[in-house]
Amino acid sequence: MARRSFNMTWILTLLVGAFLMLDGIAGLNQSNTLMGQIARAFGTQGSTIALVIAIVELVAGALLLLSLFVDLGQLDATLGIVIAIAWIVIMVFTFFLSNFNPDSLIWWRSLVQYTIILAVIWMVKGGRA
Repeated sequence: MARRSFNMTWILTLLVGAFLMLDGIAGLNQSNTLMGQIARAFGTQGSTIALVIAIVELVAGALLLLSLFVDLGQLDATLGIVIAIAWIVIMVFTFFLSNFNPDSLIWWRSLVQYTIILAVIWMVKGGRA
Protein backbone atom coordinates (compact mmCIF):
# COMPACT_ATOMS: atom_id res chain seq x y z
CA MET A 1 0.00 0.00 0.00
CA ALA A 2 1.49 3.34 -1.07
CA ARG A 3 2.09 5.92 1.64
CA ARG A 4 1.23 9.51 0.94
CA SER A 5 3.85 11.88 2.29
CA PHE A 6 2.94 14.77 4.56
CA ASN A 7 3.90 17.92 2.66
CA MET A 8 4.42 20.73 5.18
CA THR A 9 5.66 23.13 2.48
CA TRP A 10 2.32 22.86 0.70
CA ILE A 11 0.42 23.52 3.95
CA LEU A 12 2.60 26.50 4.90
CA THR A 13 2.22 27.98 1.41
CA LEU A 14 -1.55 27.57 1.71
CA LEU A 15 -1.65 29.23 5.14
CA VAL A 16 0.61 32.18 4.22
CA GLY A 17 -1.25 32.71 0.94
CA ALA A 18 -4.56 32.71 2.78
CA PHE A 19 -3.18 35.08 5.43
CA LEU A 20 -1.92 37.55 2.83
CA MET A 21 -5.20 37.46 0.92
CA LEU A 22 -7.30 37.91 4.05
CA ASP A 23 -5.09 40.72 5.37
CA GLY A 24 -5.26 42.41 1.96
CA ILE A 25 -9.05 42.16 1.92
CA ALA A 26 -9.22 43.51 5.47
CA GLY A 27 -6.88 46.34 4.43
CA LEU A 28 -9.17 47.23 1.55
CA ASN A 29 -12.02 47.34 4.08
CA GLN A 30 -9.93 49.70 6.27
CA SER A 31 -10.16 47.30 9.21
CA ASN A 32 -7.85 47.35 12.20
CA THR A 33 -5.12 45.35 10.52
CA LEU A 34 -1.64 45.79 9.21
CA MET A 35 -3.01 48.31 6.72
CA GLY A 36 -4.49 50.36 9.52
CA GLN A 37 -1.12 50.40 11.26
CA ILE A 38 0.61 51.58 8.11
CA ALA A 39 -2.06 54.24 7.50
CA ARG A 40 -1.55 55.51 11.05
CA ALA A 41 2.19 55.62 10.40
CA PHE A 42 1.47 58.15 7.69
CA GLY A 43 -1.07 60.02 9.82
CA THR A 44 -4.24 59.10 8.00
CA GLN A 45 -6.83 56.36 7.87
CA GLY A 46 -7.38 56.46 4.10
CA SER A 47 -3.75 56.48 3.05
CA THR A 48 -2.88 55.73 -0.55
CA ILE A 49 0.14 53.73 0.61
CA ALA A 50 -2.11 51.53 2.75
CA LEU A 51 -4.36 50.90 -0.24
CA VAL A 52 -1.38 49.98 -2.43
CA ILE A 53 -0.01 47.62 0.22
CA ALA A 54 -3.42 45.99 0.65
CA ILE A 55 -3.60 45.34 -3.09
CA VAL A 56 -0.02 44.01 -3.15
CA GLU A 57 -0.86 41.65 -0.25
CA LEU A 58 -4.01 40.47 -1.98
CA VAL A 59 -2.20 39.78 -5.25
CA ALA A 60 0.76 38.12 -3.48
CA GLY A 61 -1.56 35.84 -1.51
CA ALA A 62 -3.52 34.95 -4.64
CA LEU A 63 -0.29 34.13 -6.52
CA LEU A 64 0.96 31.97 -3.64
CA LEU A 65 -2.31 30.03 -3.62
CA LEU A 66 -2.35 29.78 -7.40
CA SER A 67 1.21 28.44 -7.38
CA LEU A 68 -0.02 25.43 -5.40
CA PHE A 69 -2.20 24.29 -8.29
CA VAL A 70 -0.71 25.83 -11.45
CA ASP A 71 2.88 26.03 -12.67
CA LEU A 72 3.64 29.75 -12.88
CA GLY A 73 6.89 29.20 -14.75
CA GLN A 74 9.50 31.93 -14.33
CA LEU A 75 7.17 33.93 -12.06
CA ASP A 76 7.22 31.10 -9.53
CA ALA A 77 11.01 31.29 -9.29
CA THR A 78 11.01 34.93 -8.19
CA LEU A 79 7.66 35.08 -6.40
CA GLY A 80 8.98 34.28 -2.94
CA ILE A 81 11.85 36.73 -3.14
CA VAL A 82 9.56 39.56 -4.28
CA ILE A 83 7.01 38.79 -1.55
CA ALA A 84 9.75 38.53 1.09
CA ILE A 85 11.17 41.93 0.09
CA ALA A 86 7.69 43.46 0.15
CA TRP A 87 7.09 41.93 3.58
CA ILE A 88 10.37 43.40 4.87
CA VAL A 89 9.26 46.84 3.64
CA ILE A 90 5.92 46.38 5.43
CA MET A 91 7.75 45.38 8.61
CA VAL A 92 9.94 48.50 8.43
CA PHE A 93 6.85 50.72 8.04
CA THR A 94 4.98 48.93 10.81
CA PHE A 95 7.66 48.52 13.45
CA PHE A 96 10.27 51.19 12.84
CA LEU A 97 8.54 54.14 11.16
CA SER A 98 5.17 54.12 12.90
CA ASN A 99 5.48 52.88 16.46
CA PHE A 100 9.10 52.22 17.32
CA ASN A 101 8.71 51.13 20.93
CA PRO A 102 11.08 48.25 21.68
CA ASP A 103 10.39 48.68 25.40
CA SER A 104 6.90 47.27 24.85
CA LEU A 105 6.22 43.54 25.10
CA ILE A 106 3.45 43.88 22.51
CA TRP A 107 5.91 45.47 20.07
CA TRP A 108 8.38 42.57 20.46
CA ARG A 109 5.66 39.93 20.22
CA SER A 110 4.28 41.47 17.02
CA LEU A 111 7.78 41.78 15.56
CA VAL A 112 8.39 38.08 16.21
CA GLN A 113 5.04 37.16 14.61
CA TYR A 114 5.83 39.15 11.45
CA THR A 115 9.33 37.65 11.35
CA ILE A 116 7.86 34.15 11.51
CA ILE A 117 5.70 34.98 8.49
CA LEU A 118 8.79 36.31 6.69
CA ALA A 119 10.71 33.10 7.51
CA VAL A 120 7.86 30.94 6.20
CA ILE A 121 7.63 32.98 2.99
CA TRP A 122 11.38 32.57 2.49
CA MET A 123 11.28 28.88 3.35
CA VAL A 124 8.44 27.89 1.03
CA LYS A 125 9.28 30.10 -1.95
CA GLY A 126 12.46 32.13 -1.64
CA GLY A 127 14.72 29.25 -0.77
CA ARG A 128 13.94 27.53 -4.07
CA ALA A 129 14.95 30.43 -6.29
